[in-house]
Amino acid sequence: MTNELEYVQLTDDNFTKEVLEHSGPVLVEFTRDSHAGHHIIAPMMQEVIRDYHGRVKVAILDVDQAKETAQHFRIREIPTVLFFRKGVVVAYLIGTFRKKELKVRLQLLLEQKS
Repeated sequence: MTNELEYVQLTDDNFTKEVLEHSGPVLVEFTRDSHAGHHIIAPMMQEVIRDYHGRVKVAILDVDQAKETAQHFRIREIPTVLFFRKGVVVAYLIGTFRKKELKVRLQLLLEQKS
């Protein structure tokens, strides 16, 4: 077991249950394991997992392994981060981004009531 907090690993099979049917806020990183963008934002994602534990579910989806879901959400650029509330996309980040941008969207996600 590693010291790093873990993402929820998403697949085409579990996406509906883990994200769309989840009652709380969910952040999903769409990536591919070999892509440099994932490795650039990975430390920020670990920080989110740690700082928002119990308030936001953080998940990762490899677009090469879950092609159906990636196509459904029209993922064209890696990394893409979608923010869900009650199964609906309410915000997003595309490409590499700054920690401040991520935190602003997380705050908005947590402040939304419906």
